[in-house]
Amino acid sequence: MKLFDKFFKKEPTIKFKSHIGDFSICSPVVESWKIKSEWMKNQKPENKFTICPGMLDYHMTGYIICAHTDIAIKANKSGVVIIPRHSVGLTQFEKSLTKPSPFQYKLVEGMVPINDNVAKNVYKIPLPWSIFTKPGYSAYVLPPLMHSQLSDKIFVYPGVVDYDQFHDVSFVFSAIKECEIIIPTGTPLLQVIPFKREKITAECGKSTESERDKHYFSLASREIKNYYRKFLSERKSFKMKCPYEHPQYKDKK
Repeated sequence: MKLFDKFFKKEPTIKFKSHIGDFSICSPVVESWKIKSEWMKNQKPENKFTICPGMLDYHMTGYIICAHTDIAIKANKSGVVIIPRHSVGLTQFEKSLTKPSPFQYKLVEGMVPINDNVAKNVYKIPLPWSIFTKPGYSAYVLPPLMHSQLSDKIFVYPGVVDYDQFHDVSFVFSAIKECEIIIPTGTPLLQVIPFKREKITAECGKSTESERDKHYFSLASREIKNYYRKFLSERKSFKMKCPYEHPQYKDKK
């Protein structure tokens, strides 16, 4: 069996590899469904977002890249200061590889309503991860809207990257109001959703009689709990193989 696995091992769709030290020990990339933010924990059982299958699927889709170190951010009218508080094991050269740097604000000017008491800047923090996908696969790199509570202070810019060709990943953001915060190690920074590239076509117009019937009658019962999830929704699967089982994310399903 071991010989079979060696020669016929199925290649993962997406791989996250730490190219600076081994951050999979302290802050691994994890499946999105393993992250439970505070607002989720505080919801009452009868009013949980999981009642909505669309929201639940979104929460469970893809993978979460977390902060690899504590990141201190101070933003006001004078400017923005960002200080990654790196672990003691990194060399000065390794620290320089994740040094924050300004991004061109003109490229996104007008996109985000930044408060007048904050300098209008965009910053990029290179993360210690390389991302590799199978040929023909790309990934959405999105702010973790359901997994992190940073959106009231900073805006995280999204993107789509062909990770079968390019492998860097960065945390790109703007401070949107005056603040002085510390993003602790393990805080969700990005949600990464891989997808296969293919030609997509679309149509816009008046629905046919058959399409109207499908729209109105696909939900056959409102008495059966979770009818859509049980009978209509296709189950998605996002798995992760990691040499370390971080206790924070163990047995979270």
